[in-house]
Amino acid sequence: MLSIKMFSYKLFQFIILLLHLTDVNCQFALSALSLQPPISSVGSNATASCNVTYTGSTAFVLTWQIDSVDVQLYQIQHAQAPQLGGQPASGFDTSPSTTTSIVNTGDTFPMTLEIRNVNLTLNQSTVSLGCSAPGCITQAPLQIGVCQPNTASGVIATVSSSSCGFGCTVQYSCATGYTGSDVTATCQEDATFDASPTCKSQTPSALSTGEIVGIVIGCLIAVAIIIFFLIPIFCTEICCCAFSILCLSWGTKEYTAGRS
Repeated sequence: MLSIKMFSYKLFQFIILLLHLTDVNCQFALSALSLQPPISSVGSNATASCNVTYTGSTAFVLTWQIDSVDVQLYQIQHAQAPQLGGQPASGFDTSPSTTTSIVNTGDTFPMTLEIRNVNLTLNQSTVSLGCSAPGCITQAPLQIGVCQPNTASGVIATVSSSSCGFGCTVQYSCATGYTGSDVTATCQEDATFDASPTCKSQTPSALSTGEIVGIVIGCLIAVAIIIFFLIPIFCTEICCCAFSILCLSWGTKEYTAGRS
């Protein structure tokens, strides 16, 4: 015997089929589907959203799907508020939302689908919103990931679970020979940590190629200064001293010769 919930869903499907048979033209203008956050961490929620403009005048159905599986359905009709249909037995944990106001032809309203407790099996799955008419669809791929601990030099990371999803924590500390403070970081919904460690080496680091080149150039400049500026000065002084000695020596000889 069918349950009331199952009967309601079958009845809603029958109504959808009738609507599809009576009108095959797209009665909606759909904006690009966006996902927030762009990358969702394992165990968190992802939200798909789209702006819908109702261009028709008769009742029609918009369907949320994940990998072509119906997860939520809305009936849209002129001068009525959107009506949520029975939830299909899709196996996905989802929650839809849209305007509760009356929708008239030409109105634009938002539609969202929250996908709860996502996992890696949903990575690259296609989320879509559309109707049965050709071209009446907007879609985007789900991006699901895990938080990657910092593994920089000198950083020690102790992770609370092997696959670090939403809410996972990492205890950071610095290895021997490095300085820095201990940090506890938590994986957020966008698959990033809310904090990062900084560990600095206590030993002098080796000179980089750029630093070595700079030192060599500095030495060459110093040598050039000595050659072009200091040596002429020294030569001048030496020549003057030598000339003075020669003058004194010549004068002494003249004096001696005069006395003899």
